[in-house]
Amino acid sequence: LLKVQVEKLYDFVQTDAASRDQNNEYKIIKGIDEWFDNTIREKTDSQGEPVVYKKGKYRGHPMHYDREEEY
Repeated sequence: LLKVQVEKLYDFVQTDAASRDQNNEYKIIKGIDEWFDNTIREKTDSQGEPVVYKKGKYRGHPMHYDREEEY
């Protein structure tokens, strides 16, 4: 959902119809999107295959982890 919002806002900002506030909003959202891309990663097993939830609400969905979490 965030990626879709970034793309829509980018297209709008490129038309030069965007206000200064809208340009700043785009920069903030783009920064958040980049942070997620760099920080939140898909968990993999020793063979490099994605690890998925075995049961519960997210069964079959890939697990993710925070690269910056504190131990």
